[in-house]
Amino acid sequence: MTIETHRHCGFAMLAYQLLVVEKLISLEDAAEKLGLTYATLHGRLTSRTRFRAEEIRQLIAIIPDQRLLQFFADDSGYVLAKKADGLLDEAVSIRQASPLRCARRST
Repeated sequence: MTIETHRHCGFAMLAYQLLVVEKLISLEDAAEKLGLTYATLHGRLTSRTRFRAEEIRQLIAIIPDQRLLQFFADDSGYVLAKKADGLLDEAVSIRQASPLRCARRST
């Protein structure tokens, strides 16, 4: 199994956990919000087909679960921090965030 295939399957397994096991949102609602059919979403969740980048972005917006974001940061030297005061303006949030919350993890 290649690293790319492993990452793809890992994300699909995480999305499956959140949608099917933990039922954070129904599959029907998730499929509708992603602009997919139920069958297409099911194919993505079972690793038969890959999630597209835009679908991942939409899924993160639909299910704001930190585990979805952390999946992509795990192999980096970065940690995730929620925007200060939940602000949507990224530039303002970055300026207001604590330096410790934005610190790069030491390796």
